Amino acid sequence: MEKISIEVNADLAKAWEDASADFKKEFSELIESQIKQALGRGDKEKVLEYLDELRSKLESRGLTQEILSPSDFFEKEII
Repeated sequence: MEKISIEVNADLAKAWEDASADFKKEFSELIESQIKQALGRGDKEKVLEYLDELRSKLESRGLTQEILSPSDFFEKEII
């Protein structure tokens, strides 16, 4: 693992300094996950699984790939 630094106000820095090791570990893991997602380096399989689930839900509601195709999106009636 590598360390990174962020700037925070004095009260937050003090609260972090006083926090337990368990809290710091748990919170660091949460922040790492959020940073990965924000930078687009999350778990590829989970992202693809989510997209498949989303695609299925949209298709079950009538939003097929043909309807959502960018080439003729504005030419089709959805509702």
